[in-house]
Amino acid sequence: MKKSDFDLGYVYTIILSMYQNSEIALRNYQELIAYRQNLFFNHCSYALNKFLIPYIYSLKINTGVGYDSYTTYSDRAAIILENRIDEYWLFSILNTWLMCPADTKIIAVIDDNQLDEANALLHNSALSSKVIIVLSDKFGFKDRINLTSYNQVLKTEFFWKNINSKSTLVFQKDSLLIKPVPKFYFSLPFLGAPWSDKRIMHEYFPKYNSVKEPIGIERLDYSTWDESAGLIDRPYPHFHGNGGLSIRNNTLMQQIAKGHSHATSDSESEDIFFSKHIANYTEAPPHEIASSFASETSYNQSSIGFHASFKCLSCSEQSHFYDRHIRSLISLCEIK
Repeated sequence: MKKSDFDLGYVYTIILSMYQNSEIALRNYQELIAYRQNLFFNHCSYALNKFLIPYIYSLKINTGVGYDSYTTYSDRAAIILENRIDEYWLFSILNTWLMCPADTKIIAVIDDNQLDEANALLHNSALSSKVIIVLSDKFGFKDRINLTSYNQVLKTEFFWKNINSKSTLVFQKDSLLIKPVPKFYFSLPFLGAPWSDKRIMHEYFPKYNSVKEPIGIERLDYSTWDESAGLIDRPYPHFHGNGGLSIRNNTLMQQIAKGHSHATSDSESEDIFFSKHIANYTEAPPHEIASSFASETSYNQSSIGFHASFKCLSCSEQSHFYDRHIRSLISLCEIK
């Protein structure tokens, strides 16, 4: 889980600017990311209302079918922990349900003050029997779901034991599965998008004078690796595992949490925490497998999904993901 999309000090550090006024540089960058974020959510809204909801209604799913409790054992689970309940939350759940193997247990962890709204959205989508809503206190949250509590709870043995599955796909509202996930990926111990080690990104903005004549180009350089966010201890050699869209072996997560959670800080991101210790327990999947699964700061045109890649990738790269996703939905929604 990340902080606010506009909390640039957390997600990205501006390390160099050719702007004379750094405030202008930050504002321009913020506007650009806001635009790309809106493209993402507009895509989600279109896919939800054009494809997912009509398709699910057409299936006439039996409301009595599905996992009756989050404690019921399953080989595979998918879980989202989110207290901002809206149509994008609904989209992420419906899309994940469609893209996961058919017997995947879908769990939505929410705060108690969002229960009515969550139930209403799922009921209106006709998929309520396939999604298990669980109040956050059942998974160890002592207060509301936020960045700090999210990272604290996911670093506990209790959380992973409570899911009661062999493997779990963790997803967030700013993640997207582009196509169905092969079962093979659920057999891997820990899998998420590759991180980039101090990759320098560049954004260019045209410069005009007072009479709207072009007078040049200004460049903004920034890094996708923020040392102020507690990422100084890089998780070599396991340099992938972004948690926003990830697959975990539950037993492995329990072992690491039991053995090392006493030595972590509240500010340490849970995915960094687990990545640092994976090599002591098992061999991590190769970088190529991680890249084939998800993109974030680096682009793989064939990846199965992405997490918040609209913050790092170019518009052309991101639009390719959207196009692939729509093509997948068109084909999948023909299946009855």
